[in-house]
Amino acid sequence: MIAVIAGASGLVGDSLLKKLLTDPEATKVISVGRKHLSNSDPKLIQISVPDFVHLKDHAHELSGEVYFCCLGTTIKKAGSRTAFRKVDFDAIVEFGKIAKANNAKCFLLVSASGANAKSMLFYNQVKGETEDALKDLSLKSLQIFRPGLLVGGHRPEHRMIEKMAESTYGFVSPFFSSRAMKNIATDIHVLAEKMLTTSKQYASPLQIFEASKI
Repeated sequence: MIAVIAGASGLVGDSLLKKLLTDPEATKVISVGRKHLSNSDPKLIQISVPDFVHLKDHAHELSGEVYFCCLGTTIKKAGSRTAFRKVDFDAIVEFGKIAKANNAKCFLLVSASGANAKSMLFYNQVKGETEDALKDLSLKSLQIFRPGLLVGGHRPEHRMIEKMAESTYGFVSPFFSSRAMKNIATDIHVLAEKMLTTSKQYASPLQIFEASKI
């Protein structure tokens, strides 16, 4: 399997990349991102794209069989709604088009719980619009994951709300069933493993995994 991954510097992407590099079925892993990774594994090829507006210019370097999209930012980090949309919609859809052009067997996306193009919340609205745009590409197999609050990792940047939420999650989790907690939070390593496993099955043209199913 030749895997192409976008967003390997993020929480989920980092965990997924490590799993891919130790998976014997993954013969080559192509990582595309704005940051150069410190990993120097012999089967890892890194493609640096400082600005994702130029992502399509690297389509010929991103030829693979299975595409993992872990791209995502926040409005605060992006600086504006317009900048946020350039990553969470434009870059992701462009990555999907590259996968389509390269006749990808499977495209796997990390979306978000509550993704809905008709949502009143801008974040969920963009996530939903992105999902819909990818569906319109008619990929051979589109696997969408909608995790809850991502837990189990360490972000280099400080996000107070997420830090508080994760602390609250750790406090209340003993009082709720594991099934109930899965609707609230998703462990990044569990998500990464689910994506890797699904990438080897992709029997259905379209599957959406809500947080409770991850």
